[in-house]
Amino acid sequence: MILVCGAADDEPVVLLLSALEAAGVDFGLLDLRTYPGGYLLSWTSDGRPPRGTLRGHDFEVELERVAGVFVRHASSAAAPTLSPALHESAALEAQAALVVILEQLPCRVVNRHNAGLANSSKWYQSRLIRAAGFRVPVSLVTTDASTAEQFSTAYLGGVIIKPLSGIRAIVRRVEPRDIDRLRRQRARVPIYLQAYVPGVNIRVHVVGDQVFATRCRSNVIDYRHAASLGGETTLEPMQLPAHVEDACRQLNDSSGLLLSGIDLKRTPEGEYYCFEVNPSPVFSWYETQTDQPISTAIVNLLARSA
Repeated sequence: MILVCGAADDEPVVLLLSALEAAGVDFGLLDLRTYPGGYLLSWTSDGRPPRGTLRGHDFEVELERVAGVFVRHASSAAAPTLSPALHESAALEAQAALVVILEQLPCRVVNRHNAGLANSSKWYQSRLIRAAGFRVPVSLVTTDASTAEQFSTAYLGGVIIKPLSGIRAIVRRVEPRDIDRLRRQRARVPIYLQAYVPGVNIRVHVVGDQVFATRCRSNVIDYRHAASLGGETTLEPMQLPAHVEDACRQLNDSSGLLLSGIDLKRTPEGEYYCFEVNPSPVFSWYETQTDQPISTAIVNLLARSA
């Protein structure tokens, strides 16, 4: 059985469930919108792979018979979405139990909790990106408003502001109000600035050793949020040079991931910059727009571990 852990109404989960059904693969859904309500999880461990039982609303499986796991946390890359009815301490216990068991299972898990932690620090992740051979924009992390102001005017192409952590937000050009806010803060929160890189945005989904590249044409900086910004985005499949595909595979592997969404930009000079490695990508948007079989590739990857 393939175990799917995710919110039942989350688009990537919905698409993956459809792909599993189309492939005739046996699966069970652990709905993170309602977990742990209605689920039974029990196991023992003595240093070997855990032995026990997971019972859901319409399935029951011995942990030893789980052939593969897909995990997508709709709220963040680091923690499950748990029922708001739970007391905070109970929610933490439920979360810990799920994370622990998924870390211990010997089958393929797309993706394990620990593998996604690098995305919680863009600065740390940039070291992995450089090691894979990609360029990284000149960056600044600071709590000093004067330093931020100097950096924001130092590059003719402009400077963007983005989250330093894995929090999802709109990437945009830095504005004077950002500097003023930093200056007024009593407890100053670091801001993360990067020199703007011109060129074409490319989203790469790596599934095992398969690479799916998408050219993202848009009239706004953050093409993902074009609709809310009054802009437009067009997605189309593309072929990357072999050495760039190899670098994407290396970056996926060095991050400990089986599935990743890698954000690249190809400059007019043909150089490739990398901004982020997302361990929980919204691959469904790209698949439905380009017909690239990303969900089928995930199913095949998980089924091969059976």
